Amino acid sequence: MANVKISQLPSIAGSATTWNDVVAEVDSSNTTTSKLTFKDLFKNGTISISDTTTTQSNGFLASGVDSNNPTLGGLIQGNSYGNAIIAGNGKITDSNSSAIIGALEAAGSNATYINNGSQQFIAGAFRSYISGGERNAVIATEDGHISNAYNGVIIGGSNCNVNNGPAVIAGSQACTTYGGRNFIGGSEAMTINSNMSAVISSYGGTLNGNLYQVAIGSYTPTINSLGGAAENGIHLGTRESIVDNQRASMISTSGRTSLYDGTAHVDNLYTFGRIQSATEISTTVANVQTLYGGEGMIQYTDVAAGNMNLQIDDVRNGEAYHWVIDNTSGGSISVNSTATNTGFTITDNTAGTMSTGPHTLHIVVINDKIIIEGTH
Repeated sequence: MANVKISQLPSIAGSATTWNDVVAEVDSSNTTTSKLTFKDLFKNGTISISDTTTTQSNGFLASGVDSNNPTLGGLIQGNSYGNAIIAGNGKITDSNSSAIIGALEAAGSNATYINNGSQQFIAGAFRSYISGGERNAVIATEDGHISNAYNGVIIGGSNCNVNNGPAVIAGSQACTTYGGRNFIGGSEAMTINSNMSAVISSYGGTLNGNLYQVAIGSYTPTINSLGGAAENGIHLGTRESIVDNQRASMISTSGRTSLYDGTAHVDNLYTFGRIQSATEISTTVANVQTLYGGEGMIQYTDVAAGNMNLQIDDVRNGEAYHWVIDNTSGGSISVNSTATNTGFTITDNTAGTMSTGPHTLHIVVINDKIIIEGTH
């Protein structure tokens, strides 16, 4: 056709175009004009946008190359904002408000990544990572990493790491978080190395840190402390769990569970009552002596003189107590049972007197009854 200006060319509807239609391209290194099909335009190999002086927005659509090809797809770098690479392996570096969607693996140093900046997002990525910056997210990734970032999130990841800063990994497998205030939900074989951590529905997970650790619905988990005794560790619904170097710890409905450093080793624990440590309640007042439920499985009373009436308050069905009563009066004292504030009946199978010295009463609470066996 005759030479005409581009502005004078006839128009064509977008719905009428095909992948084989061509557009004109002028090589920036010379004045040669060449043709390029839409198909080749939108599956370009390597294109780089370097913007170090302005704050313009940049984008690629369907950039990049096939999986495992070492050639880089799209590259955006500089002080730009609002960048995006869609369906291609590429890099965005030193930019803000960036996103890569549907990124593919690029071999070697050409892995897809967003480096530095803030408001970063990678979706559907494979072997991609975010390094630096803050407010980062990787969704549905495998072998993805967030490193040296703040507020990092990985959802549906496998073999992923979140390093430093508050982090969340949900639905992950074999993932690791480092730094403070981390959360992993629905994970398997994961590790949290930080304080203020939580694991929900994990399998074979490990929590390492000193403060505020929680594992819920986990199987074969381990809660450790780093550099000293940890506080406030909680397991709920766990099995074959280990809590090491903890204080203020709790395990609920667990089997084959171990607590070290002064705590219990439990296998198939069954109880309706409270598990309590020894408590000493000492008094020299004669007349009514009271055992208080909830203040210890072992309680102690010192009786100096006179008669004594036994009273047992605030107990629950399923509980058992040992009541040590030391008669220091120098002679025998009369002992009688009295009512309780719970309304439970008392069955006292002991003798009515107690000689000088210590004596042990065994008390079981069952079916609203208090049964006392002992030596007085």
